[in-house]
Amino acid sequence: MPKISDEKRQARRDQILAAALTCFERHGLHGATMEIIIAECGLSAGAVYNYYPSKAALIGAALGQALDGWAADLAPVFASDPPAPVSRLVAAAVEVAAAADEGGRRRRMLELLAWGETQRDEAVRARLRAHYTALAQSFAQALDRARGATQLFATPEGERGAAALVMVAMGALARGAVMGPTDNAALAAALASLSD
Repeated sequence: MPKISDEKRQARRDQILAAALTCFERHGLHGATMEIIIAECGLSAGAVYNYYPSKAALIGAALGQALDGWAADLAPVFASDPPAPVSRLVAAAVEVAAAADEGGRRRRMLELLAWGETQRDEAVRARLRAHYTALAQSFAQALDRARGATQLFATPEGERGAAALVMVAMGALARGAVMGPTDNAALAAALASLSD
């Protein structure tokens, strides 16, 4: 039997993951059974289980993809030279949390579903905790750079500001899911106007 190429293997993984995301969106994490996901992707059960041995593995892969999207979208802001001003950091947090494109919408959906899952799945809770901790550290370092701090590690002021930015981003994510699209520019301007 000929070996499948790495590209085809990745394409098959992506196909299954895309089907799972569609099913999670339609049915939630619990309602989307492996049978429903297998039917959605049009592959045999053996093929699906060969790539993802359980629904937990699919949830983990989908959540990882969503959280990696946060990091990728914010990386240019964190690495900007000269450092991004605080107002830009606030705007970036809101923009990423409330992104209106298909990827942003799916990322929000999955992240919100995962929040509910944290009450019953320690692996999901640990994954989200690590994500938000890393996000806060990146924000803290960026805030310190914006203020001209030269420390290697985040200052207490940067850490407090970063915690607030992560909370703002999480709130924007939840608000957008419940209330609809957010005017990101207006929210960022309102937040910036609150600072002394």
